[in-house]
Amino acid sequence: YVDGVEFAIDDISRPSDALLRCGNCDAETNPCRYEGICNAGSCECMHGANGTLCDIKPLANGVCNLFFNKDVENYDDGDCCAATCKGRKCDLVKDTEFAFGQTLPKAGTSFPNCIDPTLNPLKIVLNSTVKDVDGFFEFYTLKVECQDGKELPLNVFLDPDPKLSEFPSETIKVADTRTPCALSFSGIQSWSKLSITFQVLDDFFDDDKVVVKREDSV
Repeated sequence: YVDGVEFAIDDISRPSDALLRCGNCDAETNPCRYEGICNAGSCECMHGANGTLCDIKPLANGVCNLFFNKDVENYDDGDCCAATCKGRKCDLVKDTEFAFGQTLPKAGTSFPNCIDPTLNPLKIVLNSTVKDVDGFFEFYTLKVECQDGKELPLNVFLDPDPKLSEFPSETIKVADTRTPCALSFSGIQSWSKLSITFQVLDDFFDDDKVVVKREDSV
C-alpha cells in the first residue's frame, strides 16, 4: 500500500517458469541440435538449420531438405512435394538429372523425394520418342501442371532421340487425381518431322486406366 492505494507487485521470491539456455554449446550438457557439431563452444549447424544451438529448422523455405523430410516434420513442412511446397523457390530448384530412363541434357524438376503418403501417384509413360530427323534441336521440354497451374510436379528437358529399347516412365505425386492435369511439351522446331504419345496412368486403378492421353505430331 502507498498512501492507502494497493499496487500489484510480482513476488520475485517464487520460482519462474522461464527456461534459459546457454548460448555456448557443450557436446554433453548443451548439445547442438539436428546433428550440429559443437566446436569450442560454438555450433557448426547441419542440414540447413541455424541459430545459436542450431535449433531453428529450415522448414517451408521452398527447398526440400532430406533430413527433415519425415512425418514428424510434416515432410519438411511441405517443401518436398509440388502439391504442398509454398513460395517462389519451389519451381526453381533443379532436383532431377535422370528421368524417363535417360540422363537429362539439363537438370529439371520432378520432386523425386516426395514421400508424403497423403498425395496421389500418377505414372507417365512415354510411348514413343521425338524423332528429330534433321537434328535441329538438342532437347525438348515436358511439363505437367495441375491445380490450374498452381502445382508443377514435373518440368524436365528430354533428349529427342534417346534410343531406348523400352517405353520409359516416371511416377509423380499430385494432390488430387480427380482434378485435370495439363501435359505439354515445347522447344520442338516446327519443321522437324516428329510424333510423340503420352499416357498418364492412375496407379489407383487396377487395370491401369488411362486418365489422360495425348498424341501430337508436327
